Amino acid sequence: MFAVSAVTAIKLCEDGNCGEKRSLISDPEIGSEHVCSYCCLAFSDRSELRAHCQSVSHQTIIMSDEGRDWKWRPPPRGLTSDAYSLCESWADGGGSCRYGAQCIEAHGSEELAEWRERFEYRRMKLQRACEKELYGKSYTEQLLER
Repeated sequence: MFAVSAVTAIKLCEDGNCGEKRSLISDPEIGSEHVCSYCCLAFSDRSELRAHCQSVSHQTIIMSDEGRDWKWRPPPRGLTSDAYSLCESWADGGGSCRYGAQCIEAHGSEELAEWRERFEYRRMKLQRACEKELYGKSYTEQLLER
């Protein structure tokens, strides 16, 4: 069925939904316990999983707020939830802002509330990834901190 080389991961599902993952992992031909549940990939050993977890593509998925349907624009990156604010130009200008969709401030209290919710969603997703050891500092970075 599937063969795993020393550097190749098995794509556990094609549609991005990892619902099939559990049955595939229990398949004796796959038999991997080294799984990235965020990327739906199985690896033949822990070192491959760790290398994958350091990849840009994996970290992008971990840091994204995809996976839920959002109504408003995405919040600006690089700010904490407390730094999000309402756009005074939008409020004073009757619902218009000269920066439009590029504005880094929320256009209304509903958008601001969603931005804070999205920040919390990303924070919780990152926390779960760290708990599952699917995100974190590399072995070298951990050694350098000691």
